[in-house]
Amino acid sequence: MVPHFNNSLIDKLNSFLVLDTSVLAFCMESEENFKFIDHITPNATLMIDPVAKLEFLRGAYQESVLKQRKTLLEYKRFNKMMDHYQIHHQTYDQAELISRIYTHHGISDVPLGDLLIMGRLSIYTARMMFATFDKNDFSKYIFDRVGIVTIETETKNNKDIFRVLQFLELNRSKLDDCISRLPN
Repeated sequence: MVPHFNNSLIDKLNSFLVLDTSVLAFCMESEENFKFIDHITPNATLMIDPVAKLEFLRGAYQESVLKQRKTLLEYKRFNKMMDHYQIHHQTYDQAELISRIYTHHGISDVPLGDLLIMGRLSIYTARMMFATFDKNDFSKYIFDRVGIVTIETETKNNKDIFRVLQFLELNRSKLDDCISRLPN
């Protein structure tokens, strides 16, 4: 793995940073990947969203894989996001609004899990950032890109693979503007 990024990104990642399922899966691929995520986020408070946690655990068919994934989630720097009825209610309401925003822009196929994660991010008043390899479902309509990391890996067939890890910040002004433009 060879990461390419501007070192100033490390300083920019200085708030709550929610890790997407894709980032958790990346951490599971190798110790090197895990250490890289840990290295690039020393100033961030790393958060695990309950939906991302469920998505991450659901694919573990074998008991040994499930145990490994649960062990990763217990890492001392990972903080579980609060989860209770009031948060669920607010998250669902916001996810519905965000779904309408995306549909208003011609995007009607955003996965439910991603809508719920965006809904949860939007209910907090604190600065919330999001790390994901998913570049399609988290759009510029409500997010600002804080930075990207291009990760170069080589396969067994000597083919180069480039993955883009993006760090996004929910932009409350953009979100409010999009909500105000929705038809009544």
